[in-house]
Amino acid sequence: VRVGDDPASKIYVRNKVRACDEAGVRSQEILLPASCSRAEAIAALEGLNRDPTVHGVLLQLPLPSHLDAAEISQTITHAKDVDGLTWASLGALLAGHSAYEPCTPAGVMVLLDRSGVPLDRRHAPHLQGRGDRHRDRTVRARLRVLRWSGRQHLPDLRGHRRARPDRHLRGR
Repeated sequence: VRVGDDPASKIYVRNKVRACDEAGVRSQEILLPASCSRAEAIAALEGLNRDPTVHGVLLQLPLPSHLDAAEISQTITHAKDVDGLTWASLGALLAGHSAYEPCTPAGVMVLLDRSGVPLDRRHAPHLQGRGDRHRDRTVRARLRVLRWSGRQHLPDLRGHRRARPDRHLRGR
């Protein structure tokens, strides 16, 4: 589900649809106008929740500024929350009962692994999204959950503060 005409979101969703086509997975982009109301966005997600032919739902972020992404994303049922945006999905992931492994942090872990980045006794790289605070916050939380769940081996970051990104790149 994409709301509005964010240029980066258009490209991202187009690539998701293409990847689904290449994998033989049926996908459907549902486009809502940027002016849609909270009720219209929630109704679209609730319709997908009820549709037995839909097995996964992605809500493309960012949403237009008049819509609360944190609130609207909670409409997605846990069983269809492919991105792991809902609190129920985050709790299920922590308990080891997630329907889907959240794709963004899992992808980050694959990229770090394939790039040969050793994570033991290292600080985590600074991850910054496109300025969508809800999305950035949920990605960081899901990375922490992957670490805590034992699925990935990330260093313990408690007590660490953000530093300038270039500081961590020197000498490596």
